[in-house]
Amino acid sequence: MNRGWWRLWLFLSTIWFFGWAVYGYSKIWLPAVCFSFASVSVAEKIPPDQKAHVEDTQKKARSGKICEDNTWPSLLNIEGLAKDKLVSQVGVQWLGPSGWSLERGTLDVFNEGEITSEIILRRITSIVYRERLEALYLTIVVVASIPFVFLLVGIGFSWVRKGFRARP
Repeated sequence: MNRGWWRLWLFLSTIWFFGWAVYGYSKIWLPAVCFSFASVSVAEKIPPDQKAHVEDTQKKARSGKICEDNTWPSLLNIEGLAKDKLVSQVGVQWLGPSGWSLERGTLDVFNEGEITSEIILRRITSIVYRERLEALYLTIVVVASIPFVFLLVGIGFSWVRKGFRARP
């Protein structure tokens, strides 16, 4: 094959990979990461004046989902209660490519010192991004191999065509 065909293959492969990189970005990092509290364990001894607030926060935290693109009042309330030693442990489920993690039997548990919005968001975001990437592994392998298949077909076609040329 001459240089023109190599350049064409390289140019088209670059466009192909760039297009699929944008697609991968839109599937892995662009959608909001969503999670919810599956369990909220409170301290055994809660001051009577805060009991209603703790129970209300516990109920609200378990009933809603938290996404990156909305406010997180329940997350901040849980963090505040954990700083006051009123919440001792939380279980967090996340929304992955195949549904909620608790439906698959997976739950991330945060103990008293780890119940901060920064730690929870960092860990859950990392888990969700990893799951999204793993869900695209087969697509990535297929997409990466297609230009090389076309290259091999082109080389084979060129080789066959050279075989039919008239020889001096």
